[in-house]
Amino acid sequence: MTNLMDRREVLGATSRAAATCLLGSGGAEAELASGNLTVHVLDLYSGTPAKGVKVELFMRRGEQLTALKSVVTDTDGRSGTLLAGDAFAAGRYLLAVDLSDYFKSADETLPANFYRKLSMEFEVTDVTLPVQIPLQCTPWTQACSVLPG
Repeated sequence: MTNLMDRREVLGATSRAAATCLLGSGGAEAELASGNLTVHVLDLYSGTPAKGVKVELFMRRGEQLTALKSVVTDTDGRSGTLLAGDAFAAGRYLLAVDLSDYFKSADETLPANFYRKLSMEFEVTDVTLPVQIPLQCTPWTQACSVLPG
């Protein structure tokens, strides 16, 4: 009988091995001691990273949402680290990405946005893994996922 591994175990082991190879053995272990949470917004309409998009992060406890952080994406469409270390705790999170003004400033000829604010709720169970949330968007569509590890 074979010993089956959980998908998260495989992803975690693979990410740690890849980071160790890329970063070398010295700093990788300290950096991998705890995970982090980042967001990357890509504008598929213009084919560029989405600079200047407001990203808000909340933690859900029952029906209550607690605001944790609000940032604006940089020139690469990245949020920077939203949570890391002791602040990155297991639990349910809600991410809200405000596209309402972004597409209007990118192209004034666009009609009013259908997607004003996108939100997604996800759960972090293993805080030792990095979590990246890539969002691909156009004025009419969006695709978002949570990539642990």
